[in-house]
Amino acid sequence: MAQVLVTGIGGFIAKHVARECLDAGHQVRGTMRDLKRASALQDLLAPFGKPGAISFVKADLMADEGWPQAMSGIDAVLHVASPFPSGNPKDEAQIIRPAVEGTLRVLRAAKAGGIKRVVQTSSVVAVAYGHPPGDRRFTSDDWTQLEGPGISAYAKSKTLAERAAREFVSREAPEMHFTTINPALVWGPLMDAELGTSVDLIRKILQRKYPAVPQLQMMAVDVRDVARMHRLAMDRDIPSGGRYLAVGGTPWMLDLCRVLRDGLGAEGKRVPVRRLPDLVVRLGAFFDSTLADAVPLLGRRMSYDTSPAGRDLGINFIPAEEAALASARTLIAFGAV
Repeated sequence: MAQVLVTGIGGFIAKHVARECLDAGHQVRGTMRDLKRASALQDLLAPFGKPGAISFVKADLMADEGWPQAMSGIDAVLHVASPFPSGNPKDEAQIIRPAVEGTLRVLRAAKAGGIKRVVQTSSVVAVAYGHPPGDRRFTSDDWTQLEGPGISAYAKSKTLAERAAREFVSREAPEMHFTTINPALVWGPLMDAELGTSVDLIRKILQRKYPAVPQLQMMAVDVRDVARMHRLAMDRDIPSGGRYLAVGGTPWMLDLCRVLRDGLGAEGKRVPVRRLPDLVVRLGAFFDSTLADAVPLLGRRMSYDTSPAGRDLGINFIPAEEAALASARTLIAFGAV
């Protein structure tokens, strides 16, 4: 049994990571910027662990206060906290600074606290963006090219944060066992009515916010697989420095909509099943930042080598379509659509 620190425990992924650790018999301490929600999270997560196995501490990625206390008595850190906006902010530093500076703050505190094992939540947006057009299969050796076209502030934040973490461990904490989990869009069942940004896309599809959808691949993974990967990267005797891509499938958006419409019965009747022409997307990009982000990816086929996750962590990924249906069903159950 380990004492595990989960940063940003109120987030969609982090709640599942905490649950996975509690289910495995570990004790979990979660960091929160504000403890107002601690009681609700206590009620949500306590049933999955032994009595007293879940606790909370106030700590902010942009402040030093609270981190020494957060690290006290901890065996491993699962650094999940990072901003994930629904669109590009006017000032990209609003996303990049908390991601990069926050990651380094956590790592410095972990080193000072003698923590030997850290798992960071990165993303495939740190792997697969900014590359020349054309079909491509990406591996854990690939990195997003920040000078490439159409790089969002979020992609920059995740790329720079992971690079900063790896450089810190290499230069200042070589004794630390460090791993990153690099998920695609994270779908799957909600534990409460708080939506993650990626799940909000499913909500918009169910509400027919889009009458038609562009020709885009939806690189996605189930949150339950992501949580399990974090816990196994902490628990298993694997080499330090691992970088594990987490992708359960890459369906076209239109095909995914058809799965939702067919799988949800009457609840899926509003799901769009028409394709939005590329020309319309390109024209709309002048007025809509979401469409602008989509333009470089129109019609592009991408795949990912997830074999290291199978080899080292024993992961057999839940299909992306099943993850989308799980999100949709819990969105409906929580009255969020």
